[in-house]
Amino acid sequence: MHYSQWSSIWESGLSVGPTKELDMPDALIVNSTIYFLLCSFDDPLANDDVSENNKTKLRKLIKHPDHTCFRGIPTIDSADLWRTTSTTPAVFEQVALWRLTLLKHGCSRLITVGLKGIYEAILLSIFAFQFGEDHLALVPEPNYFHRNLTVRGVTYKDCSLTIGLELYSNGTAELILTGEKCADGFNLYACSAGCINKPILLTHSTVLFQVQETKPFTALLYISESQTHLMELKKVLHVKSVYDYQANDSSNSSKKFTLPMLFWVVVASVIISFHLFLCILLYREYWGTYQMPYNKSSYLNRFTKKAKVTP
Repeated sequence: MHYSQWSSIWESGLSVGPTKELDMPDALIVNSTIYFLLCSFDDPLANDDVSENNKTKLRKLIKHPDHTCFRGIPTIDSADLWRTTSTTPAVFEQVALWRLTLLKHGCSRLITVGLKGIYEAILLSIFAFQFGEDHLALVPEPNYFHRNLTVRGVTYKDCSLTIGLELYSNGTAELILTGEKCADGFNLYACSAGCINKPILLTHSTVLFQVQETKPFTALLYISESQTHLMELKKVLHVKSVYDYQANDSSNSSKKFTLPMLFWVVVASVIISFHLFLCILLYREYWGTYQMPYNKSSYLNRFTKKAKVTP
């Protein structure tokens, strides 16, 4: 029984790549944190005292998401949630922080399901996926992500999804999607930022989406069982422009870090004033050295008066 329950839980999973960020957790810390979390909650689906009718209702909470999990930034960036814990009080403190984080960001219904629901909430929080009306959206800006990430076994109704983010050295990025274990006759469609292009049917084959950004900003990815819903989103998002994400895009960075014109006026004034002062100082020093500070004839008269001897 114990083995079968854990085997069912590990059908979902998470893969994290290396990162250059010093305060970001490595794979070992992520795995140990998730293990501690899953060991700290009751699982009503494995409890014989819970009726099958109630278990069926709990499973539906995962398959039919009427929750709003996860409303927040990606938790993979939150260092406080991924800490090395070596004492029991530290583990309890970390579990309590995770529970509070999930509760405050719309995951309360998933937590009631037990381990499967909690793991689902954790996976959604890694990317900060958020369920909305008739779709699942990847809401955060791509700059939040500093490493390759993959979540496996995200449940959307009658389909299990594998979703990955691949960052490339040239500054671009791709989203990688696969529809796995979908019920017969159940289809999911996906479109990238702004749903500018026609939604693509998700199958067992891998589908790639170039990570793009829009103005105004919209979610990086939308997934829905309704192709019509995604096509209608294109009309209501009111996107003005769309461009491929570039991590080292100088044009974008210049827009974000532009200094006000007044700053440059002040800097120019200071430089000009300094050079004027320097020129005046050099002029005085140079001409003051060769200018005669006295009258030659008066000097000679004074000298001869002192030299004259009275008889």
